[in-house]
Parts: sequence; C-alpha cells; structure tokens
Amino acid sequence: MKTFDAMKTILPFILGFLSLGLMAQQASFNAATGTVQGRQYVGGLIGGASGTASSVTHSYAKGNVVAQSYAGGLIGSNAGTISESYAVGVPSASSFLGGFAGNNTGDISSSYWDTERSAQLTSAGGIGRNTDEMTWPYAPNAYVGWDFSNIWVADEVPFSNDGYPVLRQNKVHQLQLRAYPPDGGTVAGGGYYLSNQMVRLVATAKPEFNLLGWYLGTQLITADPSLDWVVSADQTLTARFVRRPTSVLINEEAEGIPLVRLYPNPVREFLWIDIQSAKEDLRVIRIYSALGYVLKEERPAIRGELRYNLNVQGLQSGIYFVHLQFETMQITKKIVVK
Repeated sequence: MKTFDAMKTILPFILGFLSLGLMAQQASFNAATGTVQGRQYVGGLIGGASGTASSVTHSYAKGNVVAQSYAGGLIGSNAGTISESYAVGVPSASSFLGGFAGNNTGDISSSYWDTERSAQLTSAGGIGRNTDEMTWPYAPNAYVGWDFSNIWVADEVPFSNDGYPVLRQNKVHQLQLRAYPPDGGTVAGGGYYLSNQMVRLVATAKPEFNLLGWYLGTQLITADPSLDWVVSADQTLTARFVRRPTSVLINEEAEGIPLVRLYPNPVREFLWIDIQSAKEDLRVIRIYSALGYVLKEERPAIRGELRYNLNVQGLQSGIYFVHLQFETMQITKKIVVK
C-alpha cells in the first residue's frame, strides 16, 4: 500500500471551471480540488459540455461532488470530447451518477477515475482504475499515451498531489482567431495551448470571397489557407478575406473552358500567363488589388494557344488578383507579388 501526506494536496494552481457549462469551447490544462454542490449537471471540474464541438483535455478534478442528478467526478454530463483527464473525488447523486461522468453522449478517451477513492465502480465514460494503479509508481494500464515530458509530471515521493499526476507549470496561452469580414469565411484551430506548442490553423473562404491570408496585426504571415503556428504568447490572428471581383465562377476542367496557368507565383517582375484550348478571344487582362481596385489593364485580343508576359514591377509586395475576360466567360486567379 502507498501512504500519502494529506497536508500536501494543495495544487500550485486552481482554475475556476467548477460547474461551468461548455458550448463549442475548449477547456485545457485545468485542475480543481474543492467540493462542488448543486442540483443537477455537477462535476468536479465542469458541470456539463452541451456542445458537440466542446472539448476538455489535460485536466483533472480531486474534489467531491454532491448533486441530485447528473453528477460525475470530472463532469456531470458530456456531449463533446474529453481526453487525457482524470477524476479522484467522491460523487453522489440519486440518478445519472458516475465516477468520471454522470452522463455521456460524446467521446471520452484516455481518461481515468479512481474506483476506490470515488467509491464508484461505474461511469458513463472513462476507464476505472484502483488507487494503487493511478498513484506513483503508475501502473502500465493507467495514463496510457500521456505526455510526461511536456504536459504532465509524475508525483513522486515526497508526494505533493497524493501521488496522482500533476500538470507542468508551463505557461498556457490563448490563441484567438478572427475572420474578417466575419461573413468572408471560417477559421479553425484557436484555443488554449502550451507555450511553444505548434498548432495547425485553417481558413476557409466562402464561395464569393478569396482569402488574402493570415495576419498578425497588420503583418501578413502567409497567403496559404493552412498555417502551422507556434504559440508563444496570448495572440489574436486574423484571416482576412476579400470579396471576389465581379466575375463568373467556372469549372476550369469543364469542356470548352481554357486551361490557365500563372507563373512564377509568387512573382517579382514578370508574370507569365499560359492559356491553352481557348475557343474565345482573350479580350482583357486586369490586375486587381486585394480591395478590388483595377491597377493594370491590357487588351491582347488573342484566342487559341497564348503565352503572355505581364510586367508587375510597379506593384508593391502583397496579394493581387489577375482577371481574364473572354467573350462569354471570366477567370480570376490570385497571385502574390514579392
């Protein structure tokens, strides 16, 4: 048997997520130790996660839970995703009671509760392990796949957390994402992350918009929709979109549609425009700014195979749109000028 010093169970930090409800939010790197009491939807860390997009990761609760229904050691009711978390406290309720979760319609993975200390052998989610398995030295069937190099620390003798794992005192930053204008598209990947953690961000433009790129303040980071970003501080990144210049959106693989290739892209001085299988005259070539202003216009009036050289030396570095106007169709493509 393992023995613990009850006077050493104070955590270095306690974040206030007790009995809160989550809807399409992320709760990560949280710990709670106090007793929580309520009528229903009560958990040691979170009362309920009602949104399917909500998530809880790298968190734990050690306090007792008292409720009439929907009570769990970590969460009362879950409809989102939970991973790499554990619960130790004693939950009590007359219905929908579980050592880890009182009710679960979502996904709970790689998460555990102490069946002995909680006095609960069942749970709506999570994996039950006894005290000896969940405390140092940890059993091979507990905390499987957990990152004890960057996120968790084993609570070894002398115990400070009753032998259960504790979160490393690394800085956690909030990465907020914005789409501008809000109706221009969607962004994904924001949330709370450890300092220097890399995260994949994705911006998706709506059909009538083009993506200008990811910006930190006024600085363009990349024009690509996907961005691997290292989180180093509380930051807000903005995906900027611009409404497409008036044009007809077409499928360039359809029969009768010319094949258009622009290179090099990014470009410094001269842009080559290759057009194949054009059955109509190319009447106008225009270059638009990101805000939709016409900056350059040429009228080649050529059909069939075409290789056209366009001088862009007078343009400042940034994102532009090349607009090709044929007799009955129009094609718009994005370029980046270095």
